[in-house]
Amino acid sequence: MKVESVDIKVLAEFSDNKDLRYSLTKVWNSDKRRALFILLNPSKADVLRMDNTFCNIVNQCIDLDFGSVTLVNLFPLMATEQSELVGRLELGKDENLKVIGREINNIDDIFIAWGTENKKYHQRKSDVESILKKYNKKNICCWFDKNDSYPKHLRIVGKDWVIKKYQLAFESVT
Repeated sequence: MKVESVDIKVLAEFSDNKDLRYSLTKVWNSDKRRALFILLNPSKADVLRMDNTFCNIVNQCIDLDFGSVTLVNLFPLMATEQSELVGRLELGKDENLKVIGREINNIDDIFIAWGTENKKYHQRKSDVESILKKYNKKNICCWFDKNDSYPKHLRIVGKDWVIKKYQLAFESVT
């Protein structure tokens, strides 16, 4: 019989009332590459609880030979439905953008996985793309299927999805 053991470190940054999650990191091998995923908004995952999206992302990162993953979001409000974001898009914005910049500076590869084409999110996508340009990160990817023109969200993973280079696309919206 063979026994395997891995020490896993999980870190999360929250607002004081835990309504906002700024980042969630899981490290299982600090000697390997580090991935950053930029999603729309956090759902339920925290340092102990996994949700479908976080579980799928960790599994993808293991398959791609990463040793850690950090999740950040366009909007830090923890909500399971996009409708819960209505009227609350500015909550924690400044702190969130600072955390995104810090995390972009500390990783190897970036995956865009915000999933929606909703135009009301274009300004925040533009804000995040400006941060990406500032750090001049070249390895920015996302998942697509043959029918979509925007990055897939990873709450589910389609068997026909492919990883492609992400093209910075959002211009400043006023």
